[in-house]
Amino acid sequence: MQEPDFGIYHHSSRKQSEILRDSVRDLFNKAFKQSGLSSSQNISVLDAGCGLGFLCDVVASYFRNAVITGVDLFKDGSLKEINMPGAEKNMEILGISERVRFIAADLSKPLHSLGNYDMIVSNLVLHNLGKGRRSALKNLLDIMNPDSFFFYGDLYIGNVSAGRSSENDLPSEVKIISEITLEFLPQYRLQILRKSSPSQSYNK
Repeated sequence: MQEPDFGIYHHSSRKQSEILRDSVRDLFNKAFKQSGLSSSQNISVLDAGCGLGFLCDVVASYFRNAVITGVDLFKDGSLKEINMPGAEKNMEILGISERVRFIAADLSKPLHSLGNYDMIVSNLVLHNLGKGRRSALKNLLDIMNPDSFFFYGDLYIGNVSAGRSSENDLPSEVKIISEITLEFLPQYRLQILRKSSPSQSYNK
């Protein structure tokens, strides 16, 4: 039986990449459960920097009624040999093609043409954007529906934020409600962000 190929991270072997993905899958599932969202909810999900569709599979496996849009530039970056046909083939192998679509888009530019979403997920993406990380984060927050969640996994180094959000990065209606870590990779953090309705904005 053919297996999906989610690629190899730069500076990693295939085995190391697969070990990391297995751990990240477990962490996202833990975060989904922690959020209180029902696995049977009908939700629209954006995978920001979807690569070859790994996180699309994680979401589709947990939220059985989710419809998912994967967005990426589909050019080599932190993941080697990335391309949209490869992502689409993985979805076919997994039997979830009808629930997942892919769009080539630049996260550092406004994303309103993609519509709005009940959930956004992202893994090991925004830290690659350097100074463009904050604008990409703002663009993603702009297309979140009220009362929606952003599950944001990325890296930081020591006390210096590389991909991680701080309260200063976020508008008043968005709050970091939780942060969980990988034991074997302490630089990795998965943050759960929640966007309230404008009338229920959080006070900083």
